[in-house]
Amino acid sequence: MSKFYITNSKSLAQKVKCLIQKDSDFKISADFCFHDVYVYSTKKLLLDNNNSYFDNCGGAVSIGCPIYKNKINPELIYKEFAKVDDTRNIMCGQYACAVFKNDKLQIFGDPVGAFDIYYYIT
Repeated sequence: MSKFYITNSKSLAQKVKCLIQKDSDFKISADFCFHDVYVYSTKKLLLDNNNSYFDNCGGAVSIGCPIYKNKINPELIYKEFAKVDDTRNIMCGQYACAVFKNDKLQIFGDPVGAFDIYYYIT
């Protein structure tokens, strides 16, 4: 199990980061700010994998097991991402993903909605 948090509220982002750091089970794997949108993701509890990728232009973060072209690879999802429906049609597994590309944030889940997605925008 892992988590990701996304908000455009700097004060909420700081509170979330403190809460994650106080929780001994979850460790922050990504700490990213893109156009005043703050992103934190945590490592899976029992598996040491990378569920996020960010560069200077954007990135991708996921929870669950987003299998894209037979790999669990957020960098590949980010670099090949064009449209949510096109990506979702290729992916399998239970997942929620957020992709920051071309100055847009797009958040989506698997077709059956295995993960609830909540968001807060100020």
